[in-house]
Amino acid sequence: KSESDKEYILNAIELMVISFLTKLERQGESEIKLVSRNTKTAVKFDKQKKILEPGKRDSYLLVKFPGSNARATWKFAVVLRILDFISDCLTHERIMTKRDIYYQDTKLFKSQQTVDLIIDDIARTLKVSRSSLGIVAAQKSLICGNYQLEMADCSVLMGSGDIQLIPTMDQVARISIIRCSYVLVVEKEAVFRCLHSVRFFDRLDIGSGILVTGKGYADIACRQFLFQFSDLYPSIPIFAIVDSDPHGIDIYANYKFGSRALAHENGWLTTPAIQWIGIKIIDYTEDSAWIPLSRVDRRKTANLLRKPWIKQDSEIQLRTELQRMLFLGYKCEMNTIGTEVNSVVRYITDTVFAHLNNKNS
Repeated sequence: KSESDKEYILNAIELMVISFLTKLERQGESEIKLVSRNTKTAVKFDKQKKILEPGKRDSYLLVKFPGSNARATWKFAVVLRILDFISDCLTHERIMTKRDIYYQDTKLFKSQQTVDLIIDDIARTLKVSRSSLGIVAAQKSLICGNYQLEMADCSVLMGSGDIQLIPTMDQVARISIIRCSYVLVVEKEAVFRCLHSVRFFDRLDIGSGILVTGKGYADIACRQFLFQFSDLYPSIPIFAIVDSDPHGIDIYANYKFGSRALAHENGWLTTPAIQWIGIKIIDYTEDSAWIPLSRVDRRKTANLLRKPWIKQDSEIQLRTELQRMLFLGYKCEMNTIGTEVNSVVRYITDTVFAHLNNKNS
């Protein structure tokens, strides 16, 4: 983000390319080294900070040229093309989204996922944030409620009854609050919009608050916002309500402990103070509310129970919820709580009210 960051990244890319060309000239073959994010040692859990961090020793993925097959040669071309885009963004001080890059050369990249993975690999290799490369994800997370964002361009984004996209935090100079008792992070956009329709963020019984949704797995803008908000206002509780299924628990864990893919950025992307408040499968015992676990669900649930963060004493409720899913063979999603808007609102209101009372007592 600073001039020194830009110079460091440009120099690092230049050295990477020069090293590649020198070896190619001497030996007739060469490679570009990228840090592998998929090995067991790529990530470790810091018990003191309670976040996922990069492992002590990096393992490398060699992207070779000439490749041993067509796929290897294609991957080399993709890496070189994306390095070219990054250099262009930094040299001309432009910002591009990952989506923009994909549409610049769809025949080469083949899929958006290809672009996403290589960009994150390069950021991890250079030990910088993705935004430092001049590349951002398209904004998708939503917010509404009682807040005020003072933007870097001196404009002000007022929280109100309107739903707004969460901006990237390098665009925000200051976060201010207006009569805020809590922040509620909701997994699903449909439930978020349901709560917005009844002005859940402005109620007499539980007070005024802020509603946030990452629409499933949250983008960086959402995670940065919650990190900064928690840092500025540590006394205001941040609650998360997700499906009682392995994907919902994993989404919550991404907010609290960070993601494996962005381990080198988790220091400013995690919110250790966030609290899981539901939904809980035992809150709904009607047969219609329970959905059988699939084989994939069972595998993911068992995998989550092996994660180092779930073994902490502080996460006993979360661990119990996962064990209960496996024991019962069922999961419960927010859209099965009830077919009426009031059913969802009543459940979430009661849950938030109970946790606010526990905090005050």
